[in-house]
Amino acid sequence: MKVCRNELAKMLGISLEGLKTIEKRHKLEERLSNIGYKLISKEKVSRKAYYIVEDYNSDKQLVNNMCRYVFNTEKTNEFTEYFKERTQKSKEDVPATLDYLSDKSNVGISTICNWDLKLLGKKIISKDGFFYFKLNKESHTIQEVTKEEYKSYWKNKSRLKTYNILQNRYLNGEITFNEMMEIRDNTIALTIELKGNYIYRVKRYKLNQDNSLYVDFNKIIEKQPIGGQE
Repeated sequence: MKVCRNELAKMLGISLEGLKTIEKRHKLEERLSNIGYKLISKEKVSRKAYYIVEDYNSDKQLVNNMCRYVFNTEKTNEFTEYFKERTQKSKEDVPATLDYLSDKSNVGISTICNWDLKLLGKKIISKDGFFYFKLNKESHTIQEVTKEEYKSYWKNKSRLKTYNILQNRYLNGEITFNEMMEIRDNTIALTIELKGNYIYRVKRYKLNQDNSLYVDFNKIIEKQPIGGQE
């Protein structure tokens, strides 16, 4: 296929100035590859430049177009990796933290949050409560706990802060010595109970496996090589 600069820029979704920058950085072949095309040659007719490109992977182009126009992102490879991880973990009903997805997809946590909202908006995934975990800071072990244990932990953390404030009231003469001693005993007990542990939650999502957009997009990306490379 033979295209002029305007047509090539339109294919890549960039301006003519952007095309100029890409060529200067020797990134044209890479950008074309990202949308399923291979640059065969570049030629000049009079003073006008033409590019001979070949469509070698229509599925790859479709993935790129779906990322751009359906999911509103230019980060094709990163989004594809995120999509696989988020939907698979939701299907298996296992936790996928924001840090984990950020690591796997090589994007920031704010981007992961934005992509989660897109999948929710398109009803590919649905909110399904939380997973609850306790981290032992000394042994570095993690175990799943109940919602009640999570709520109790954070209630006690809040109480501990309140006790610290109340002890200051004794120094200001606002409560008696006996009241302060009772607060101190409670503070010590809570500190011992909470020491070395951290309880947190991870959002839980359910995969809507019959969602037509999920079925179609998943079928296409399963054919793609890892990392989008040939």
